[in-house]
Amino acid sequence: MAADDNGIVYVALHEHNEAVALPRNALPQDPDDVLNLLSSEAAPLQCWIDTAKAYLSQGFAEGFLSIIEEANSHETLEGIKNYFGKEPTFERVQMFCAMAAYHLEAARVEKDPHKRTEAVEKAEAHVRSAEQLGPREMLPHMAKAMLAQARNDQQGALLEYRRAAMLTHNGRQNHAPLLGQAALHYSSGSLAEAVKLYSQVLRGNPQCPAEVRLGIAACYYRAGKVEAAEAAYNRVLELEPGCADALLGLAVIKFGSKDAQEGLNSGLQLLQRAFAADPTHPGMLCALSHFSLLKGDAQQALELAQAAADGADTDRLKAVSLSLLGRCHHALGDLAQAQHHYAQAIRLDPKAPLPHLGTAQVYLATGSDPNNAVSELELVLKTLPGNVDAMRLLGGLLPVLQDRVAKALTAHREAAARQVHDGQLQEILGELLAPTEPAAALAAFEQALSLHRQHQAAVQSRNSIKQAQRQKLLDEGGDVMVAELMQEIGQDEEIPQVPAKLLNNTAVLKYRAGSLSEALDLMSQATAVMMTDTTTTPMQKVTMGYNMARLQEAAGDLKAASAGYQALLQTFPGYIDCYVRLSAMAKAAGDVDAARHWATEATKQAGGHVDAQALLASLHLERGDLQAARQCVGSVNADGATDPYMLLTHANVVLAALPTDRAARITHADHVRNRDYIMKALQMYQTVLKTQADNVYAVNGLGVCLAELGNTAAAKAAIDEVLRATSRTKGFMKVPEAYVNLGNLWLGRQRYNDALKMYEHASKLNSHKDAQILLYMARTHHDAGNHLAAKHCLLKALHLAPTNVKMRFNLAFVLQEWSVKVFRKKYAQGDPNKCKEYEAATTGLREAERIFRHLYQLGRDSTRIEPKKLQMHANFCAGQLPNALKLLSEARTEQRHAEAQRQLRQAQLMAAEAERRHREVMESAAKKAEQTRKVAEAQRVLEESRAKLEALRATRAMPHADEADGATAGSKTAGGKRKRKKGAAGEDMSDFYVDDAQPIERLPKKGKSNADVKAALKRTGLDSDEDDENSNEADVEQLFGSGNGSDDEQQQQQRDGNADVEAGDLFGVSEGNKADRQAAAAAAAGGGGSGSRGRLRRQAPAAAAGG
Repeated sequence: MAADDNGIVYVALHEHNEAVALPRNALPQDPDDVLNLLSSEAAPLQCWIDTAKAYLSQGFAEGFLSIIEEANSHETLEGIKNYFGKEPTFERVQMFCAMAAYHLEAARVEKDPHKRTEAVEKAEAHVRSAEQLGPREMLPHMAKAMLAQARNDQQGALLEYRRAAMLTHNGRQNHAPLLGQAALHYSSGSLAEAVKLYSQVLRGNPQCPAEVRLGIAACYYRAGKVEAAEAAYNRVLELEPGCADALLGLAVIKFGSKDAQEGLNSGLQLLQRAFAADPTHPGMLCALSHFSLLKGDAQQALELAQAAADGADTDRLKAVSLSLLGRCHHALGDLAQAQHHYAQAIRLDPKAPLPHLGTAQVYLATGSDPNNAVSELELVLKTLPGNVDAMRLLGGLLPVLQDRVAKALTAHREAAARQVHDGQLQEILGELLAPTEPAAALAAFEQALSLHRQHQAAVQSRNSIKQAQRQKLLDEGGDVMVAELMQEIGQDEEIPQVPAKLLNNTAVLKYRAGSLSEALDLMSQATAVMMTDTTTTPMQKVTMGYNMARLQEAAGDLKAASAGYQALLQTFPGYIDCYVRLSAMAKAAGDVDAARHWATEATKQAGGHVDAQALLASLHLERGDLQAARQCVGSVNADGATDPYMLLTHANVVLAALPTDRAARITHADHVRNRDYIMKALQMYQTVLKTQADNVYAVNGLGVCLAELGNTAAAKAAIDEVLRATSRTKGFMKVPEAYVNLGNLWLGRQRYNDALKMYEHASKLNSHKDAQILLYMARTHHDAGNHLAAKHCLLKALHLAPTNVKMRFNLAFVLQEWSVKVFRKKYAQGDPNKCKEYEAATTGLREAERIFRHLYQLGRDSTRIEPKKLQMHANFCAGQLPNALKLLSEARTEQRHAEAQRQLRQAQLMAAEAERRHREVMESAAKKAEQTRKVAEAQRVLEESRAKLEALRATRAMPHADEADGATAGSKTAGGKRKRKKGAAGEDMSDFYVDDAQPIERLPKKGKSNADVKAALKRTGLDSDEDDENSNEADVEQLFGSGNGSDDEQQQQQRDGNADVEAGDLFGVSEGNKADRQAAAAAAAGGGGSGSRGRLRRQAPAAAAGG
């Protein structure tokens, strides 16, 4: 009897040279037929064992047990002993060890602890029996090693494997104990020892199966020696081209290569070859399942993981497949099944980090005690100290469990502070702090970004230096290639790129901080790097594509954002966030149907039920369909009902059921029902806060409930806490709803200015694009009595939400009230604003009536407003219009009368003004005529003076001869004295005979006083009467002076002393004609008479008066 590699068991016939072939996959269902064959043909005990194993491999455990039990019976053993003439000791040892392995496997899969213990005890009993039969056989010790491994006693298992290595297998050496030791060393991380043992097996048996080299390759790969691992896998494929394990190992290596795209293609090709070689290979199925998850196809990943779990033949591989099953259920939203599979994986492999990480995520998603999640994450970090996912989750739990989480984060923060030049450490720190301290995270990201760019600049600088060295060498006639070979000039370094992930994370935080332009620039850089970086994974590309679309949406480029979201959905139809954003964009644009369409599409995707239903509920709330909103929140399953986002939405739906008209009378039953609604919403907000203590939206809702219950002080305290929490984020978190609610509190206390400030701040946070906030502002202005401001707010709100029925009703109501207020207002007689305001009020009444009637025609289903109420308002406006028109007509008549009175008064004023101007013209003409007369009189006096001067000049020109002779003779006398002559009156006239060269006395220069001028005039004999001088001073000045400028200007020139005015100047005589001036002086000396105006008179010199 023999079993070949083709899956066939041969049973030799006793009396014939033939054998019966039993295919493993076509064994008889009833093992009795095989037992009869084995017994009748006196088959060797080894044939019995192989047949039993064949049944067990096909899942027929009963057949296995029946054959082993029959083979181990006394009758069968005696028959075999008698037939073959020897005791089948080794075969019996094999049977006991096979039974031990069977019971050990049964214990591994058994869930009942009592049955599990019982199975282990049976396995131990069979091992003891085997050891008693063959104390020199290695199989019992191999079985004991397996038992020790089942008890997680690695040292005991290693000891048994070492004992087995010193024994034989049916008298021959066997390397199985060495392989067992190598596997233990590999599991414990002693890779060098494992490679040593595998190499020992290879040296001892160069023709050993290819799987030995697989162990060497696995050790090399785990040790980071990728090239050696790849060479080992290729050697396995040379020996066995269809080895699925080697193909899988090479695929994993290709997936991790630098060129991500090429590695992905090569890896998938290798996986296809592995699938073709062995479609049931568990490891290959796990790899395909993982790839399907990355691609977003969770359902296909689930099927592959289930197949891998069914075919896994080791605990470790079974744990991996169960972990993948958990991830698949997690992605599909089935958290209960996910947690179940994670628990199974942990039971099989307690040190595997993936199931612990998944369990922590389930705890957080289901709202369990966060301490459980922290415990799981600590186990992950114990196995993988640098696991970023675990650290990120711990960072999110920092506000909840600061004492436990802060230890890990504090250590990492201190390490980052000590190594400020470690860009990778700074980047990890930023990822840890992002959930709780976005400002600090942004600083860490910026530090990492700066370090990367400094490294880039340093590499570029070194390359520039090398380029300069090459150019210099070329200029000197040297050989650059020789210099590079001699390492005199190094090769150019590859300029490192800033990681696209870092650029993406920095852009996200920049956007949250309000720096949209910087965020867009960084995201553009990340996209450019992503196009050239071969290490970027497909999922990272999807994430960055979504972030770019989100930034484009925030920047107002809705067309590009919509195209980006839809492009992502074509590649990954299950991307729920894209549906949500498309729905939100349609909602913001007022397209409720499109918003509902995208939200409905999201509900059709696996895992998107909760978020999509919450979004749909919000959309129904906005359009006032409370019943549809209730259906959305009620259609989620039990797990989804505890989702924080869904709880918040559900609480909002409950609060929306409260009556909006609080002024209406309600019964006691209504009051009790409303209070129940508020308490139910309050409990939901509190449930959210139990798991997310820093959820400001839940705190804000809590404040709303407290305000509804009348506890405004506690409500204000809750809202203030929200505002403090948002301020601590330094602009990263904006909750305009908190400002709206605080404004509502101030509005309830009639503090209208404070309420308006809160509403305006909330509107600013929403970029002044929230129509609801404008409605709150309009209500505040209305209650404060400022109807025009309320009207303006409502018009702005209608511009943002043209189809909003509530806005139109409120606008009509404000117009109605404002119009009535205007017509009741008391105006002063003749107030010019009365007619204008009456006209505007009449127009407002007409517009209000038109809106009310339009809403009435739409019907209650569209407006959600009672038609009777609309009809009442429309009739009121229509009834007020006749009175309004009458008052407007009276106001217009009054305005016309007032206008006529005004025009009359204006005409009278204009006539009085014309008369005044005429009087001024006449007075000016009279004054000008008087001035002309005075000028003429002065001219006449001047002419007379000139005539007299001419006469005097003529008399002076004819002297007597004897006087001339006497004068000549007198000059020759000894005394030299001139003879004094007497005038006709006996005066001494000698002083009046002066030499021609002696000038006459000059008048004072300008700048002197009027008294000096008059004295000078008197000395020349030209004084005048005082009244004439006063009246004609200006005319004389103008006539005899410079003749330039006005009287005042001439007097100012006199005071300033700008020019000397001589006596001759006053008479219009040129200063250059000296003879004329002397003649005038002589004429003045010879004149007679005094006291008459304009007459020349004589004046004796002071010396003569004294003689």
